Amino acid sequence: MESTKHSYVCKSLFFCYHGFSSIYTPFVPVLLSAVGGKQAEVGLVLAIQPFLCMICTPVVGIIADKLGRSALLQGLIVSAGIIRLCMIWTNSFAFASALVVLSEVCGNPIGAVLDSTVLDLLVDPANYGRHRLWGTIGYGMFAPVGGLIMSSAGASASLSLHVAGLLILLSIVVLQIRGTSSRSAGPAGHALTALRCIARDRLTLALAACSLVMGQAYGAIAAFLFLRIRDLGGTPFLMGTTLAVHCMVEAPMFHYSSSVIRRMGLPGILVLVLSLMACRLAFYGLLTDPWSVLLVEGVHGVTFALLWSAGTAHFRSVGPEGMGATMQGIYSAIKYGVGAGSGSLL
Repeated sequence: MESTKHSYVCKSLFFCYHGFSSIYTPFVPVLLSAVGGKQAEVGLVLAIQPFLCMICTPVVGIIADKLGRSALLQGLIVSAGIIRLCMIWTNSFAFASALVVLSEVCGNPIGAVLDSTVLDLLVDPANYGRHRLWGTIGYGMFAPVGGLIMSSAGASASLSLHVAGLLILLSIVVLQIRGTSSRSAGPAGHALTALRCIARDRLTLALAACSLVMGQAYGAIAAFLFLRIRDLGGTPFLMGTTLAVHCMVEAPMFHYSSSVIRRMGLPGILVLVLSLMACRLAFYGLLTDPWSVLLVEGVHGVTFALLWSAGTAHFRSVGPEGMGATMQGIYSAIKYGVGAGSGSLL
């Protein structure tokens, strides 16, 4: 049985982090376009940002394994909040782009460190999906709110609410994570040790390759789907609604992810998510009515929940003792660094 306190802490962390991120992250292309960025320029900014995070996230994971996570999380959250707050007062595309990139250097590793922290707090890591679904619930609740706020009050109000959410997340980390100890008792090893664990296992390499391809697809979608919806006459509310549809499917998939993964096996999961993503991208190519995009957005919930649950658990299982955050940082870098970065250039 999971500790009731730890279970509530894990759910609260995911709910706040992913919920308030939904007010900011999906709308970055729109924010940059609003200050004069052209589609190619926006794509370039979004491409640079993951490559920086590809380096930062594993490095932060190594630091977290060596020095602990509470103080590190606090510093990352405060830094990201201050930088994003500054975006309220800029009307320059160049300055806004610099702030976006810099904030992601601080903000992107937060998710990987949170995932590793939760896996340490849980008695059974197989229950990760049942706690991670609260991040999806938060994302689904706040994404339409972010769209409505941006439509009615503008980007400044949306950014202000996002920063307020980071303050709530910070308070949970300060009050609840401080003093909790990792059960990864072994000394943190060298990053090369983690890479050798990945390279010597064929299934892990297949997972990494699949995650890279899926990351490319996510990067392309994140960079250009909302712009495509806008060009077809869609509103920010519709953009937020697409994210809510993601979450309506994603939450139950996270809940049952351990059962599905156990039944299909990791190779079956990889084939399934790649096939579904191919169908989703083909549908976007035929899109003419903006609201019809909702017909296919549920596919994201299936592919993301299954691949992320399987990948997080597998990378942790093959990693050395005491290197949970490092392994999670490497996995995040593969999918959302190399993958998403190259995908936004497509």
